Order: sequence, then structure tokens, then C-alpha cells
Amino acid sequence: MSPALSQLQLAGGILGYRLVRAKRRTIALFVDGDGIEARAPRGAAIADIEAFIREKERWIRRRLAEPRRRPLVWEAGATLPWLGRTVTLALRQGETGVWFSEDRLELGLADGASPRERALDWMRGQALEFFRERVAELAHPHGLRVLLVGLSNAQTRWDIYFPRPKLSQYLTTLGNTDLWWYLGGEYGGGSWTNRTAGLPGRFITSISVHPSQPLTAYVTVAGANAGQHVYRTTDGGQTWSDVSA
Repeated sequence: MSPALSQLQLAGGILGYRLVRAKRRTIALFVDGDGIEARAPRGAAIADIEAFIREKERWIRRRLAEPRRRPLVWEAGATLPWLGRTVTLALRQGETGVWFSEDRLELGLADGASPRERALDWMRGQALEFFRERVAELAHPHGLRVLLVGLSNAQTRWDIYFPRPKLSQYLTTLGNTDLWWYLGGEYGGGSWTNRTAGLPGRFITSISVHPSQPLTAYVTVAGANAGQHVYRTTDGGQTWSDVSA
């Protein structure tokens, strides 16, 4: 039995969605030819779920307006895109694993896996390896330590991931002189606020958030005559103090 259809008033009109609660830590949206499905943790409040849907309204309406795509048939001879080129699926009898060449992806299904399951597991592994290397490469010049890298398929769904669910304040930079702080619930529905006021207007070179006090953070800025300066906030970026000395 499918979940009952709920209705939500959005800026662009009324939107119907089905809510599925499950043992999970995030809220995710799935949009396809059958409509909109929101999957949420059992304890997530309706207000948080619907705030998340409102935040993604433009994405949802774009997805609904897209023409339906022909589903891929996962069988020998099928073609699929991979890193800017097309590869052809082939099956190896009596073997288990994945073998990839320039234009051919061979799947061994002797352990009972389906072609779709085996191919997607391999693709996720390849993508995760690539992103781990890329994130580490980008983080190193700023002295940042990456604790976790995960994947989310935003082409078919929007998913938010919290490695530490109790922490709801996040700090980020835009790669320039601006600094933004995310304030929101455990399941999303929050907003980004510019917290640049109080900082000297120079490039931000590193950020560190206190591990047990999420409103306390330190940033370093470049361009000072005497080297980098260090600034601290204890109220989520509303005020900053120069603690360089």
C-alpha cells in the first residue's frame, strides 16, 4: 500500500508528495514519473520535512518538467555514459567482479548479483575514490583535515548528510573574503547567513570549529603586514575578536 498523498502550499502553487518514514539519518527527495516522495527519519518533524521541500522547490519543479527518460535495460550490449564517453556492458560467465577498459565494462555475476547492482557499486567506488583524492588536494593548502567524504545522487534526489547529527551549525567560505554560517535543524530547513561583519575583509585562509562548542570557531586571514591574523567567535559569527597576540 503506497503512502497517502500530502499537499503543501509553496510559492509556485500546491505540491503533492508522499512521505515515507524509515530508519535513516537524513531527509531525501525522490522525483520521478510517479511523483514526489520524501523519505525521512522516523523522528523528523513534519515542519522540518516541509521546510526542506520548500528549500528545494525550484529543483523539484525542474525535475517534474523534464521529459521522461527511457529506463536503462541492464543487460549485455546496453550502453551507458561514463566520464564523458559511452561504455558497453558485457557479462562474464562463471566469474565475479568488474573489469573496465576504454569503452567496455565487463561484469561477473557468479555470486548472484544483478548487472545493475554490480555496475552501480563499481561506479560509486570509482567516484568516491576520485572525490576523496580531490577533497584532500583542495583541503591541504588550507591546513584542513577531512573527516568524511560521502556521495549523494543529486540528479534524482536531494539528500543532506550529517556525520554528527547533534551538530547543527556549520561554517564555510566562498573562497574569497566572505564567510557564511549555516543555522538550521538537524534535518535541514535552515539558512545561510553572512557573518563577514567584524572581519578585516581579507582572504580567509583557514577555519576551525570547536569540537564540542559549535558556536565557537577560529579563522585566519591573509594579507596582514605581520602575517596572518587569527579571529575568534563564540556566538556563531555575530561578533569576532582579534586573538592574534
